[in-house]
Amino acid sequence: MICMKLLPHFNNAVGTIIVTKTQKSCILIRNKEVAESYRRYFDMLWEQATPC
Repeated sequence: MICMKLLPHFNNAVGTIIVTKTQKSCILIRNKEVAESYRRYFDMLWEQATPC
């Protein structure tokens, strides 16, 4: 399972949390352009998602 967490209080940062059965990892990227790209990607996926 991969979860993406956007950091609303840090406009120039985005975090990705990766959780598996044996490992938990977090990647923090501090770059305004990358953070905006992640936000646009997240919004696009959110609009296309269907409830389980």
